This record gives sequence, C-alpha cells and structure tokens, in this order.
Amino acid sequence: MSIEASKSTKVDYSAYIIDSSNQIKEIRKGGRLNQSVILTFEDNSEWVFLNNKGKDRFCGFLYLQGALKAANLSDRIVAAENKMAFHNREVIYLSKYCGENRPDVFECFSEVAELKSVGFEDTIGAANLRKYDGKICVFDTEKGSFAPSVREKIDAFTIVHDSIRATLEEQPSV
Repeated sequence: MSIEASKSTKVDYSAYIIDSSNQIKEIRKGGRLNQSVILTFEDNSEWVFLNNKGKDRFCGFLYLQGALKAANLSDRIVAAENKMAFHNREVIYLSKYCGENRPDVFECFSEVAELKSVGFEDTIGAANLRKYDGKICVFDTEKGSFAPSVREKIDAFTIVHDSIRATLEEQPSV
C-alpha cells in the first residue's frame, strides 16, 4: 500500500500499526556489531526498534514506499516496512527486520542507481540494503539518508505520520 501525502483519500492506518494485543515476547541484540535491538512479537514477526529519529525514519519510509511504486521499482526494491506500536505506555517506532543477508555492491549495482534516482543516497557499501524475499530491501530511511531535493517531499508526510500516530494513541492499551 502506498500513501501519497498530497491526497486526501481515506487510508487504512492500521496497516502501519502493530495491534496492542500483539505483545513483545522476546528482545535480543542483533544486526551489524549487535547494535540493533530486535523485538519478536507474539505473531513471530521481528522488528528493529528505532531508538532515535523515529518520526524522520517513518516519514522517509512513507516517501520511499510511494516513490518506488511510482517509479515501477517495487517489484525488485522495497522499503523495509515501518510501523508504530505501544510499549510501556509509549509509542515506539519499528522497522521490519530483514535479516543480515547484505547484497554485494556489484550484485545490486542497478538497484543502487535506481534508489539514487528516487532520492535515496545512503547506499555506500550496501550497508542499508538486504536481500529479503527475493527483493532488495531498504532500511534506515531517516531524512538524512535522502538527497536534499526530496527532503521537502518527505516533510509532507508529517501530516500522515501524525494521523497514524493519533490512530494508535486512540487504541485501548493492553
């Protein structure tokens, strides 16, 4: 699903929220140099806890998701799904854990060029790319990972972000 920030169409925000009945069952360290906190939920889905710049990363995800779809690239390249959830009575930001299968730079050369064409620039060494479900998955979508020319477009998603967050905050907590 793609959201366009400029349209006032009805959007199912629940696609961007982890239901409060789906609780965390395991917390572990992972990722490069064990720097990430990976949360496993009761439904066995795994998510990386985004401990800083959550709103920036979420808005960058929304932009990249739409830009990849608009450029007809989403059959080969996807933005790692981002969601919000409640934990300890606070809203937390999460990015889908896509494993540690980093593509070789030469293996994903065309995908890197295509990512740059939609404004995503943080591709050095394919550090923010993973092979996942037969596609190249992009994570760490904070605004600073994008070209200055698209950052205003990312800022336009603040309204969508705020609506999704408000929907989460209206849910009864478990």
